[in-house]
Amino acid sequence: MKNPRRRGFVIAVLFFGGALRAVRALPGDQPAAAAPYEPPALTFPGDRIELIEAVRLTLQNNPNIKLQEQQALFEKGVAQQATGQFDLTLTGALTYSYLQSALTKSEIDAEQKRRDDINTLITNATQAKQDATDLVNQYQSVLADPTKNTLSDPLRQAEISLVNTLIEDSSDPAVKAQYENVRTQIINREIDVNQQAVAAAQKSIAENEQKLANLGAIPRDQHRANGALSLDLSQPLRNGMTLGLLMLGDYSSDRYNGKSKLFDYGGLGIEDVYDYSIGFSVDAALLRNRGVEATGAPEKAAKINYDASYLAYQQSISNSVLATIQAYWNLASAQEQLEIARESYALQTRRVEVTRALIAGDELAPSEISRVLASQASDQGLVLGAERAVNDARVALAIAMGLSVVQQANAPLAADKLPESTQQTALEQATTPPLITLALARRDDLKAATKLEEAGGVLLRAAQINVAPLLNFHGDVGGGAVAETALARTSKGWAGPSYHLGFNLNAPIQNNVARGQLLQADATWKQQAISRADLERTIKADVVQDLRSLKDASGQVAETRRSVDYYTSTIATENEKFRLGESTLIDTILTQQLQTSALFAYVAARQQYANLIAQLRFDTGTLFAQGPDGSVIHLQDLESLPPADEQGARQP
Repeated sequence: MKNPRRRGFVIAVLFFGGALRAVRALPGDQPAAAAPYEPPALTFPGDRIELIEAVRLTLQNNPNIKLQEQQALFEKGVAQQATGQFDLTLTGALTYSYLQSALTKSEIDAEQKRRDDINTLITNATQAKQDATDLVNQYQSVLADPTKNTLSDPLRQAEISLVNTLIEDSSDPAVKAQYENVRTQIINREIDVNQQAVAAAQKSIAENEQKLANLGAIPRDQHRANGALSLDLSQPLRNGMTLGLLMLGDYSSDRYNGKSKLFDYGGLGIEDVYDYSIGFSVDAALLRNRGVEATGAPEKAAKINYDASYLAYQQSISNSVLATIQAYWNLASAQEQLEIARESYALQTRRVEVTRALIAGDELAPSEISRVLASQASDQGLVLGAERAVNDARVALAIAMGLSVVQQANAPLAADKLPESTQQTALEQATTPPLITLALARRDDLKAATKLEEAGGVLLRAAQINVAPLLNFHGDVGGGAVAETALARTSKGWAGPSYHLGFNLNAPIQNNVARGQLLQADATWKQQAISRADLERTIKADVVQDLRSLKDASGQVAETRRSVDYYTSTIATENEKFRLGESTLIDTILTQQLQTSALFAYVAARQQYANLIAQLRFDTGTLFAQGPDGSVIHLQDLESLPPADEQGARQP
């Protein structure tokens, strides 16, 4: 870069940092729904863009970064879902049923018999009342005239007749009076007894008539109502145990339709029943799924996979930034080549004019004009080809940045020039071992591969444990109470404790499922380990190749620069000699073509050097620094060698 003020420019992409924080937070609230991806179509001042601005737009708009961001969010959701299996959970159920049914014939007959029995009692009591009333009347008539009136009861009449005879046969007035008093007592006693019998019969009639009224009509159908409430609070633990708190409540009611629940009022005589209990439970896996290594493995692996996806997200940033840098330098190179082609074409145009003048002055043969016109046409072709290359490179840069191109103005030109090679001494002193160490410490894709290998190991350990048979323990203890009529009327308080213990065994003889899962987990882990080792191998080889190529490219830049300088001084001399007629036209054209080729080679060498600097930065993980608020990119890092070690790596 030619502008020294911009060499120390630093950009912190806060917009991108917000996305990083959203992906990194785990667990958290559900993110708000984002708008669909719509790549912007931008225009640029002067139709040009600086490299640092191109990188910023890449971080903001590149679809590969956005796709990896969504993949990281997806893995975040998977990890949060895996954590959900250990959520404290309240499970409840509330049910109520109301069933009506017609009474059977035997049930209706039983209800009819209840009423018939009461009617029989009423009839019997009515007859008893009438009989007792008749006796009272007879005794009262006998009391009025004991000698003339008689009783219907022979026994009582014989008794009264005996007393009457004794009275008639008695000559002693005192004795006669005593017998008369005895007769009166006997009659009054019987009157009292029968009057009491009348009252009792009347009372029985009233009571049974009331009972009959209370019973009402014979029922034809009945209903049964049942309600139940259950609440289960469970807490699964990562060690394979589950603790639970269970509360149960039941309600039942059984009645004839339109009747009271009381038996004497035509009901079934069954009280409403309330039954409720509370208990605690423990479930534990004793073999399969035992312990944190088995039960907690899916959650742990999911969180590690999320960490890996986040690292892959960061690596996608490096990939996209590198692609943009390379596209930018390709555009800058194409622009310089276009300038060279245009300058060469301009020189050839002037050479045509000089040739025409020399031919007009008989200093050159007329046939020479064809040679310079052919060279001019060749240079014109170079210009057209270079213009096409620039246009292609402009669109390629816009695509790398993630921008939409609907017109030429949406594809900017490069504002920055290709860098020069200014670190020859540092390159000569650079060695691969520290750079390899730096790369292995900072490459996010290698970190992600290591995380995936770690997650595979977690699942492998769980699969090893789960080869064992399934043996689970369940135990619960609790107490309950029963109430009738009302919930508060518990009969005798709480009854308990009640408890239940049990074991559940499932032991497949071949155990193919568990063994197959173990084989899959082992193969997956080994694949991940191989992938991680292969990536590490590739990174090492890439660093070695990058440094060697960068040293060669730096030397190539220096040599092609010297070649350009030589040709620059030579071409001026050669043109002057041609103008004076001291050099042939073919020598002049050949020298010009060689200079153009040297300039092209110089641009290509600088492009290769710039790309290799960026590639080495990428391969060592030092293309940019990752901070909590976003990606921090230092422009000078895009032109300089990586630091020798991790301590020297730039921090956000």
